[in-house]
Amino acid sequence: MEIVILIFLIVLVTAAALVFIGMRRSRKGSVGDMNAEKPKFAERFSSKLNVKSKVKKVVDDSLNPLSEEIRHATETVVSNTESNKKSLETILRQLSSDTQEYVNKLGTLVRQLNENVVELIDQVGLLQEAVEAMTKKVESVEVKENGIAKSHAEPLVQTLYSKMVDSLNPLGFRSANLKESETGCAFRITLVNGQEGQYETIDNKEIQQELLSAFNPLITDSSVYDVVPPNATKIVVVKKGLLRKENDILKITEKQTIKFE
Repeated sequence: MEIVILIFLIVLVTAAALVFIGMRRSRKGSVGDMNAEKPKFAERFSSKLNVKSKVKKVVDDSLNPLSEEIRHATETVVSNTESNKKSLETILRQLSSDTQEYVNKLGTLVRQLNENVVELIDQVGLLQEAVEAMTKKVESVEVKENGIAKSHAEPLVQTLYSKMVDSLNPLGFRSANLKESETGCAFRITLVNGQEGQYETIDNKEIQQELLSAFNPLITDSSVYDVVPPNATKIVVVKKGLLRKENDILKITEKQTIKFE
């Protein structure tokens, strides 16, 4: 396109230059010899007209091919534009089709991912439940093991006191009435792990005098003996009695054996 324009400009400048030179020569001849050659004016005027005609012919001859080339170039550009437009439309249709296909595939992939996520969440929930159940089982085993270890290694021994056998059915001592001090109490109780133990009469002269004074039921409910000598002043424990806890009662499973002095 630039070459065509350049050729057009060169032809135009050339034609203009020829016209300018012809007119200048014609003017000089006219001024110098106007009075001398008046009869030749018509001839010169005709000559000028011929020069103008020749210039016009040169310009036309130059412009006609240029116009044709410009027209051809314009048609080529228009044709190429139409062709490019059709190609662009084809590309856009293909791109739209491909894009829709990709969108559909992406939608399918997203749905599959959602299904996988839901399934994974369910599996995680089941796994969490299994872990919690296992944790409880382990804790239970640890508690049992610790309890067994403590029972074997360090049994819990408590020393408590009671004033009397205050439960008749079953026969024994009520847990709520047990004390940690022997003051005012007649029986010493040794309890192992809060479940089983032994009991005996306290070796205290004043307490034993009170027991002998209230022989029945304090001694008969708690002890086994053979002979009660007259004027007995002391109680000697021959064998401790046995206890086992049932609910809130330390039940006497075997009474203590005593003798009197």
